[in-house]
Amino acid sequence: MDALVTDVTIWERLLLKAGYRRSVASFYTTKYSLLDAPIAFKDADVPRVRLVDRGVRQLRYVAELEEDKAMGADEWKTALAAFVNAG
Repeated sequence: MDALVTDVTIWERLLLKAGYRRSVASFYTTKYSLLDAPIAFKDADVPRVRLVDRGVRQLRYVAELEEDKAMGADEWKTALAAFVNAG
C-alpha cells in the first residue's frame, strides 16, 4: 500500500492518527475485505433526532436510509477526498 501513495508524510501521519504502529505490525494479523461496495449518504439525507425531552441522558436510534438517495461513485470519491484532506 505504501507504494500507492503520493505523499508519504501525509500517509504516515494518517496511519499514526488511526493508531497504526509499524513497530508492532507483526501483531496485526486479522485480514478484512469488503463484502459490498461502500455506500454513503449526504448529511441532509440522514434522519436525525431534532428535539429531546429534558432529562434524557442517552439516546439511540436506527435510521432507515433510502438507497436511491445514496451518493454516486464520483460524488462519494469527492466527499471522501475532502474528508481525508481535512486531516
